[in-house]
Amino acid sequence: MVTQQYTCEINQLLKTFNALIQLSQASIDYQLVLADIWIKAFSELVRELVFYQSKGETIENWQEFLEV
Repeated sequence: MVTQQYTCEINQLLKTFNALIQLSQASIDYQLVLADIWIKAFSELVRELVFYQSKGETIENWQEFLEV
């Protein structure tokens, strides 16, 4: 009887641990996707800034920067 109780508790612990592993993996996958998006956005921003510079234009304030 006691052994069966321990078995149930261990099974529940293993299920919980497995759920934690799955959650951690999903979080890592999300962070990788998010990092890729930020890299692409930053690359586009740099391209735009280089374009502005090539035209001899300057960005004077934060509002202009945010418009880019």
